[in-house]
Amino acid sequence: MNKLRNLLFVVLTLLVLTGSSLAWFTLTDTGRVSTMSLEITGGSELRFDIEEHDNFNDYLKTIPMNRLIDNEISLEPVTTYDGVNYVYEDGSPSEAYYKIDLYFISSKDMDVYLDKETILNSETPGLISSIRLSFESEDIITYDPDMSYSEEYLTDKLFSLEANVSKKVIMRIWFEGTDPECTNDLKGKTFSIKFKFTGSE
Repeated sequence: MNKLRNLLFVVLTLLVLTGSSLAWFTLTDTGRVSTMSLEITGGSELRFDIEEHDNFNDYLKTIPMNRLIDNEISLEPVTTYDGVNYVYEDGSPSEAYYKIDLYFISSKDMDVYLDKETILNSETPGLISSIRLSFESEDIITYDPDMSYSEEYLTDKLFSLEANVSKKVIMRIWFEGTDPECTNDLKGKTFSIKFKFTGSE
């Protein structure tokens, strides 16, 4: 199988301002996304944007931060049972997670995966374990840093693209309140994420 190394890098730095002695933060503060940038490198076949376009050439290889974040984004410990609806520990609805619609397009048919070179970094032990990432398209694929994946990819196939046909993909990032590492020790800490997407014919 020929592989098109279409690299989409997403760099996120998030400030965690929330903090519980077991799982679930104490909801006294919120977190905010402080910096974010998205860039595609390593090939011209794969592009994206936060809105849909009629022509392939209208899609971008870089999306600036001011197009990704309109206002401060609050991050609090939540959980989900269906990948779409999120709740607090008491079961009440929550929107305290990051969500963005991305439109991907490729000049060739391809399957898109989250590559092994995707990096999550933090100086705080346990913080990365409490993070979850999901991508909703044909299905909802969730990435849990503590799970084992194939030698080549971090997840199953995220989605498929037909040549020159755009596809909406919803990306979500949240702190999983039921994770044992989601404690007060994370209060005031930072972490960064660099996504790398790989397309394969």
